Amino acid sequence: SSYSFCTLLVEMDAVPHHVLAATFFVGKAVSWFVYNSCWWFSHPIGNMTPYGGKTDGSLVLAYMQKWWAWAFVMAACGLRGWGTDTDEQLLRVLVTMQCAVLAWKGVFRFGAVDQLRFHMADRLIVCLLAPLVYCHPVFVCPSLLASCVLTYSISSWPIAPPYSNYLGNEFMRYATSFSLVSLVLQRTLWSGVPSATVAIVIIVASQVEYYFHQGFGKVRLGERPWDWLLLNRGECILVNSYLRGWHRYLSKEAVLWAASNLKRVRFLLGAGALAAEMGGLVSASIPWYLLAACFHIMVFLMTGILVWENVVSHLVMCYVMYANGMLGFTCLNLTLVCCVLVSEAMVVGLEKLLHRDKVKALMLFDSAYLLMCWWDSPYMRMYTYEVTTDQGVFAFPVTMFAPYDTFITDIHTRMSYFKMHTGFDRQRSDDLNTVHSGVWGLLLYKHEAMKMYNMMDGGESKAPLTLTDDMNKWAIDKTDKEHPAYPFLRFMAGFNAHLPKQWFRAVMRWPHFPGEDMVPDVQPLTSLPLYTTSNGSIKTLTIKLVKTFYTGADIEMLDTTTIGTIDVPPLSDITSDNLTT
Repeated sequence: SSYSFCTLLVEMDAVPHHVLAATFFVGKAVSWFVYNSCWWFSHPIGNMTPYGGKTDGSLVLAYMQKWWAWAFVMAACGLRGWGTDTDEQLLRVLVTMQCAVLAWKGVFRFGAVDQLRFHMADRLIVCLLAPLVYCHPVFVCPSLLASCVLTYSISSWPIAPPYSNYLGNEFMRYATSFSLVSLVLQRTLWSGVPSATVAIVIIVASQVEYYFHQGFGKVRLGERPWDWLLLNRGECILVNSYLRGWHRYLSKEAVLWAASNLKRVRFLLGAGALAAEMGGLVSASIPWYLLAACFHIMVFLMTGILVWENVVSHLVMCYVMYANGMLGFTCLNLTLVCCVLVSEAMVVGLEKLLHRDKVKALMLFDSAYLLMCWWDSPYMRMYTYEVTTDQGVFAFPVTMFAPYDTFITDIHTRMSYFKMHTGFDRQRSDDLNTVHSGVWGLLLYKHEAMKMYNMMDGGESKAPLTLTDDMNKWAIDKTDKEHPAYPFLRFMAGFNAHLPKQWFRAVMRWPHFPGEDMVPDVQPLTSLPLYTTSNGSIKTLTIKLVKTFYTGADIEMLDTTTIGTIDVPPLSDITSDNLTT
């Protein structure tokens, strides 16, 4: 039968505080293990080959041969089957959904044509494991590991960041790790307690913690806790998303009108964002989950970023909580609230360690800690991609670089704050003397945001933003294998090699279904048509740097310059490997 909220509080009190705390932090440890073991197994700087691990065979099976993977799977082999009680069945639905979403994320990520294979055996393994979770919880562990290995392997790229920035995937992996720990420990430490509902609450606590990190990160952006809420100009991200090609069917005047109206309610939007991210600590209930889902839908409408995994998870959790009678104002007791706060203190400490020792920080890092908080700037520095075929010149949407498109979008951040890939954009070092800015105009430092807002208001000249040296551009061919942009050349060669295949042309219409960052990075103010697979093989790729500035009343194109060109050779000229599946 369903549980009332009062019954839930009695159950939570029946579980010793140290058991709740231990379960929470063991869940964090398991999440850290799953992320790091799968990520570094698949990452180019690990002990595998630079493009997605082994050149043949199943990557999932290769990972499972590691002793730590065996030990981890065996630790969860003693799980009994799903119970017949209502709360146990709801837990079954929740955990199956988590594994299914993780599997979907990996199986439906196509592209990676430079790897010369599409990991079909691994996709099949993941497809088989995910539905088996509904039959028995013993499959949760192998399904979680297989999905992560697949996702990280097909996203392995030599100029990828040293972390995963797949937001929805990391949220779901984090929550599924807590589910796995809850399933294991509820059969032992929670014996004698109706524990399936308590396990659901532990999962809720992990999601509350995930969002609390994001909100508290915004609070820490300024000297005072309310600086971001009062001073951030959220209308800038709407304009910058338009300049990246989102809502490109709209006129510039329509976007400026929308931005001017958004300016009037930006305080309310900022407060809503903080409520969606930090409100779970006070009220982890159905209304909070609905608010968080609406928050992601609003972000999608404004920016084109669709974190669909979170939305699906929130709606399923609403169903689980409603069916289980968890309708009170909060689902977290004081012990779990304290656990969330302690976890936040650990993340803040890890950020400080990052400034002192990046290697140690990466060893302790879990990409679920990756914060999405910044100042919205009127100045944006972005790359656009143009290709030449026999049919003419076209704008190449960044989404067709799948599954590396989010890495390419994020490259500004890595160059600005981690000093990576400096040879890719030689102008970047000069621009850093003025401001650290990238796609969406995101800024991490308040003093730089205030400087940009001063320029926006006309109090300071924008001339330093326009400085560009045309002599900094580069050109590479198949012999320049050490150049930071060489992975682009290999990708384009692989793209051309697969282009004659009809199935490839079909999947590249939507290379990561149902979505992720769906913005093409194509300037709506230009007249080039979008490239499609019907336009034929690509001969040259030209990467251009575009600088724009939103003044509040207009959009100014500060600069457009070529940073590099790539002559695309046949794939046979750069590799002797055969194309495989």
